[in-house]
Amino acid sequence: MKSHYRSFIEFDVKAGAEQSFLHAFLAAGMLTRPESIDGFVDAELVRDGATFAVIGRWETAEAYARWQGVAQKEAPAEALKALSKTIEATRPGRLYELVTDD
Repeated sequence: MKSHYRSFIEFDVKAGAEQSFLHAFLAAGMLTRPESIDGFVDAELVRDGATFAVIGRWETAEAYARWQGVAQKEAPAEALKALSKTIEATRPGRLYELVTDD
């Protein structure tokens, strides 16, 4: 699958809440639920201390837009509630177009 786009979103997690964030993030299916979106390739969660980032790979900008339309709406409510309690700040997700060949 050719992925021409990368999405990037960062979360600043409250001090001491890193494990709770990770548990809630995974329970919300933020790395697995996008698999239902045609054009999603894969995603990974990375961290630098208390800052976590999700890097996603997408075939098209439209695929990412479809994910944005359902990411919060279709997530388990309890997991989202738990997740929100762990986050200090979130920078809005951005989509980048790949300018070099894979």
